[in-house]
Amino acid sequence: MLQTVTGMIDQRPTDLVLGIVRTEIGYPLRCLQQAECILGAWRVIFRIIGESHVARVEHDGRLVFQEILACIPLTADECHHWQPFDQVQTADYADERYQVRVGFSSQIDEARPYHMEVRFPGVDGRKPVTRIGWQAQTAHLTWWTLHTYPQPEGWVYIQTGSTLDCS
Repeated sequence: MLQTVTGMIDQRPTDLVLGIVRTEIGYPLRCLQQAECILGAWRVIFRIIGESHVARVEHDGRLVFQEILACIPLTADECHHWQPFDQVQTADYADERYQVRVGFSSQIDEARPYHMEVRFPGVDGRKPVTRIGWQAQTAHLTWWTLHTYPQPEGWVYIQTGSTLDCS
């Protein structure tokens, strides 16, 4: 599923924040594309937002947490886990059922398929993109994302990998 967005969005990789939020957030997000994956009583709703992505994890219809990687004003007080990326660095977070890794690179790992994609307005003739892919296995849900940011020195690629134990 491909979507192209019009209108300039000025964001940099160092504007990103990884937030693991166990409640609803108190302000609206601009959802550009949405899909879901269900495995038993677990449901993950994937959203590409104007600022990057949200994966909303529910069990039996109740919110368990939201994985938010976005250029939004999330604060540490709102989050169970909060990681700003004011410097380009790798980040890992894990609890008993869930883990996520955020990595920055100058190359894209195209080994995994993507189910959703939004292309954003071009910057200096280069179009940023956000992609999300996922796979349901017997007792695990795995998802991955790609966020591209054109920078004066070249592209910066942010890739995430998340796993949820659904046993």
